[in-house]
Amino acid sequence: MSLASMRGALDLIATHDSSDFVGPIPEELIADAQSMLGIRFPPSYVLFLKELGCGDVGGVEFYGIVGDDLNVPGVPNAIWLTLEERKTGLPKSHIVVSGGGDGSFYAIDTSQRDENGESPVLIFGPGLDVQPSSDSFGAFMLDELQSVLHD
Repeated sequence: MSLASMRGALDLIATHDSSDFVGPIPEELIADAQSMLGIRFPPSYVLFLKELGCGDVGGVEFYGIVGDDLNVPGVPNAIWLTLEERKTGLPKSHIVVSGGGDGSFYAIDTSQRDENGESPVLIFGPGLDVQPSSDSFGAFMLDELQSVLHD
């Protein structure tokens, strides 16, 4: 289901000219990013990285791989940001994939996997307990896009 959600998100993005993404990203670079973080990305996030890399649409930013240098500081580089957040307590099984705009952020928890290899997206923030957001990155991205792209 979450790969289907990711494909739905990709189809939705294709119909809007307000999108700005850097992809596609080579599989070798995605493998390097996983190695650097010591985690395996779920299939819907891998598809996102392959097709789009990182970027934004409708004012919502999705973090990922920004180019050949995985160490480039700043958002939307998910690799750099995840390593930075680990310094302040982000679990090593998580990867930061979006911001909430209020100091909160969304992260995939790769320590949990469903039968399709997908992992849930959780929301973190100052003064917030960790809360579930979506069952997968694909579902998260599709939900976010549907909330901002009104046709």
